[in-house]
Amino acid sequence: MLCVEVFVAVELKSCGSYLQVAQTRCSDLTTKPVWNEKFNLELQSVDSLRVILYSQTSGKALSIASQELKVSLFESLFE
Repeated sequence: MLCVEVFVAVELKSCGSYLQVAQTRCSDLTTKPVWNEKFNLELQSVDSLRVILYSQTSGKALSIASQELKVSLFESLFE
């Protein structure tokens, strides 16, 4: 039987380039995965944040969904 796991990676975009800054642990494939993990991210000088859902099989990760969020949308929360 093939083992499939999913995980989420967080990337920050600054100066036109993305850098992965966080990753959840792998979870067994389910329709409602839950990670309950917290990350502290420095958003100063960051243009956007991208969250990517990956499926991993036999050590190979494949991006299956992603969402980009503009950091400027959150600026009012930190004032």
